Amino acid sequence: GIRIAQAGWKSTIINSTTMEECPIELGSWIRQRSRWIKGHMQTYFVHMRNPMKLYKKCGLSGFMGFQFFLGAPALIFLISPIMWGLWLCFMFGILRVPPDMPSWFFGVINFSIGILIIGVFLQIFYALMSISYRKWDKMLPYVIFYPFYWILHSIASFKALWQLITKPHYWEKTDHGHTEIEV
Repeated sequence: GIRIAQAGWKSTIINSTTMEECPIELGSWIRQRSRWIKGHMQTYFVHMRNPMKLYKKCGLSGFMGFQFFLGAPALIFLISPIMWGLWLCFMFGILRVPPDMPSWFFGVINFSIGILIIGVFLQIFYALMSISYRKWDKMLPYVIFYPFYWILHSIASFKALWQLITKPHYWEKTDHGHTEIEV
């Protein structure tokens, strides 16, 4: 898609639902997601070697779309365990902010916590809307597990980063054909 945009062409998304089987085993799911995320990271790093060239070829909206849809998700999954860990440490008093910190620091902390909370609610809202749109009512109780999905994505992202550094040409495969559910 980014090469198409750099060539000055446009691409669109076909409104369809793919009904392929998702991995039902945790290890297979992690391998699949880490492969996808590794591909996103690799694509991001290749095209960001020369950000000005990418900007000139794709324009502002294409450049920003590339940042938000390819670069940001992997970065967010890599830093979110750190952010949540810091938040928990502050909440439970494990870490304390010295009282002589500048007032802007507390503003940044409060803003960050607010963004985390808003992000959680927006993701859950998005999941609920998707369930409603597809009429997958049986999935509704599983929305409460959505934060664990983020944790798994973080694990997959760290694995992807590690493999990108240590095995850039290795691509894990995904096992399929393990479910008896017909779609």
